[in-house]
Amino acid sequence: MGEAKKKQRHCPAAGRVITAVECGGSRASRYACPADCPHNPWSPANYARALEIEDSLTEKMKRRLEREVSMSSFESPSVHDNSAWKIHNYFLDLFQRRRDANGQTFLQRWQADRFDGLNNDELFLLTRKTQSRLGLIEVHRILDSERVEVVDLLDDNLQPRLIVDRSCASHAVRFLCMLIWYYEMPHYCRFNGNALTIPTLPSLDSLQVLREVIQHLGGPPAPSAQREWIAEHYDRMEDAFHALDAALHEQSLRSMDLRFCTATYRLRADPSDLLRRLDQHPATEPDELNDKEAAEGFCDACVWFDELVPSDHSQLSLNLPADKPPTPGRPVLGRVLVAPERVRIEANSFARYQALRAQFEKSVGRMVEFTEERITDLASQLRDKDRTPFDTSLVPPRLLEHAPRLRMMTSRIDPAAVPQGLSLEDANAHMLQQHYRMFLDEPNPSLGDRTPRQAAADPLWRPRLLSLIKQLVYHHDTRNLHDGRADDINWLLRDLGLTEILFEPPPIRSPLKQEQEDFDEAMELPLPPPLPQRPLTEEEVLNRLRVVSTVFPTPEAMLDAFERDAPELFDLMDVVMKEHSDFMFEMLIMSAGQLWYVFLPPDTRPVSINIERLAKNLSILPETIGQPPEKLDLQWFERMIGGQRQPNVIQLLSANLLEACANKQLRRQVEPDALLGILLFLRALADELDQTLRELHAH
Repeated sequence: MGEAKKKQRHCPAAGRVITAVECGGSRASRYACPADCPHNPWSPANYARALEIEDSLTEKMKRRLEREVSMSSFESPSVHDNSAWKIHNYFLDLFQRRRDANGQTFLQRWQADRFDGLNNDELFLLTRKTQSRLGLIEVHRILDSERVEVVDLLDDNLQPRLIVDRSCASHAVRFLCMLIWYYEMPHYCRFNGNALTIPTLPSLDSLQVLREVIQHLGGPPAPSAQREWIAEHYDRMEDAFHALDAALHEQSLRSMDLRFCTATYRLRADPSDLLRRLDQHPATEPDELNDKEAAEGFCDACVWFDELVPSDHSQLSLNLPADKPPTPGRPVLGRVLVAPERVRIEANSFARYQALRAQFEKSVGRMVEFTEERITDLASQLRDKDRTPFDTSLVPPRLLEHAPRLRMMTSRIDPAAVPQGLSLEDANAHMLQQHYRMFLDEPNPSLGDRTPRQAAADPLWRPRLLSLIKQLVYHHDTRNLHDGRADDINWLLRDLGLTEILFEPPPIRSPLKQEQEDFDEAMELPLPPPLPQRPLTEEEVLNRLRVVSTVFPTPEAMLDAFERDAPELFDLMDVVMKEHSDFMFEMLIMSAGQLWYVFLPPDTRPVSINIERLAKNLSILPETIGQPPEKLDLQWFERMIGGQRQPNVIQLLSANLLEACANKQLRRQVEPDALLGILLFLRALADELDQTLRELHAH
């Protein structure tokens, strides 16, 4: 009797006591379970239990798909050259849209089988997932470590939605905007898959950018039809966004005046007289030389500020709002370097160089004589270095008209302007707040050269100001998240009266660790390419080895990367070679490193191998092909190569290894038994890498 009572519970939805079996089989599907019921897995408080159900459902869907669907009958996406966004949308399409010869989708076939294998919770979750809709999500509030408040900008009424997602809550900032699938649960919403971020433009909001791209790609003009159109053309949308990002970056660099300019003069006066003249100029201050400048023979330097001299308004200056953003401190034109017989001026833009040269020559007169100038276009070098190939036909020309105008600005901060006793981080935050205060009253090109205060009071320009301030808050929150700070910016929104976008700042979160950033970057890399069904040919192996030698200019560079990418493998090699010399260990890791990158090329996503399986196979390998002889003989070597998954790989690497060991200078250091052990290890590792890659791409 006592055990039976333990299995009963009061159900607030049913208004009576029910059994645990009835609860598990009816919650959410038959009964509208309240959020405060401890047995409701879809309560925000039971988020961990919901994740367990989701993992179980995912595994069951995967197993059924493997049993039922012949993947060869579908055009499976290449994992190597497709993003997580495309692959996720592909499988959404596979589960819910693609039909077999009888006109049924995967889910319809499962439904006809009464969703065999699913319990009530899993079936309820699957039903909600199938109702996922694509949204343009804008984050408004980060409530805690699991909950985020958002709106879907594709909705007619911007109703706030509660998202429960730990990953999003740990990384989201206000006004983060992304395309992502989501579905509604009884008390919150869940994201379904990966997000696609929208390129940002200073004068347009994300919805305007999205609709301009849709129109350019031939999508429907009616907003009501655009959601479904995006879902059907997800691959083109992502390609267009990547192309737009690359085009905007290229356009911004093209418009950027980033030229390092120098002019050299012969000094016709005594250096001390020139230095006195420079010291008397109100726009200069003494500056320190760096080691390279001192090595060039310069003995003194001064910095030249971008300031109109009160007594002479005829001098060329850059003191124009359109030419420089508001920056705390004294803006710098450039520097002057003085040597016993020559003088050099330098500036990091052509406009500043022209102004500096005019002011300098007017100030020092005949004390110097111009000899040469050099102009290096750094922006062009950046364009060449960072150029990403993209399809120009995917880029809406109208959006390029809104490309941000980048400007390089240098200023010097007067220590007296910063409160004493502040740490470097607090001093930087103080100066940023000063920058924001100047921003409020500076004409802005994105606002038609109006100040933010003027735009806030103008109904025609207020929407553009809202877009600009959203981006400002987004970048401010991102900086806080990265540094683990909570510096305030809401005072600026209150000052401008922008209460419609005034939301409380995110809670303080731990700063993003470098390891997480490295992981995120690694996850953006493509997976290693799949292997052909046959073994790699000798030419294919040689081509892959050439790539390795190109990417890693020195053996040390390859070994550093190899140890970072395969630390557990290094531990195993250390155990295998513990009885042998450092020389033989180096021979092993060099050969193993080459083998690793033949299968897992550099600049692809890191992949973990099964170390336990490798160690086990290595231990039984001598029984399979025979114990290694005291000296290498041809028959044993042929047996080792013969049963291998990738014989050409082992044959080429073994030949390289044996050739190195035959070197007269190294021959005395070679241990024959260790050499045979290395060959066995390479054989086992090649088998493991081959199996790992095939398993990876089979899923």
